[in-house]
Amino acid sequence: MSGDHRFVAISAGAAHTCAVDSDGILYCWGRNDRGQLGPVDGLPNCGFVFMPCALVPAPPQVQVPFVQISAGGLHTCGLTAEGAAYCWGANRNGQLGNEGIFDETVPQRVAGGLRFVEIHAGQTHTCARTDDDEIYCWGDNFQTQLGNGRSGVRRTVPSLVEFGGAP
Repeated sequence: MSGDHRFVAISAGAAHTCAVDSDGILYCWGRNDRGQLGPVDGLPNCGFVFMPCALVPAPPQVQVPFVQISAGGLHTCGLTAEGAAYCWGANRNGQLGNEGIFDETVPQRVAGGLRFVEIHAGQTHTCARTDDDEIYCWGDNFQTQLGNGRSGVRRTVPSLVEFGGAP
């Protein structure tokens, strides 16, 4: 397969991996119990835990052209050439940034209309950098990973990281 495609980005998450080819087509494989691979049908159950998974890379049925991808714990996020951020998969902590807390199998546009140049999905949170070099994070904040000066308060939309000097 890789002989037929020129891949420009790849990211390995907790139990899934995604890659983007030069045409912006997303390919994901691995575990898909929370929709982190996107909207793919007919996946077999794999392993001893009987969770749906893709044994080989396959593009999802709904496609958004991506230039960057980041596989997180049980969610995935990608950026378009225009800097629009999309996330899908697990969302219990708001890590999709779409103002909700429900899992989504279809890529969801991150709220706020910000233009990003870089995105990284963590275990249960996501952070991205704008073209103005501002950093925004959203999702779980139990361990203050959002950098917004508030511990334990999750954010379901991008929250500006507050740089203020040493504690």
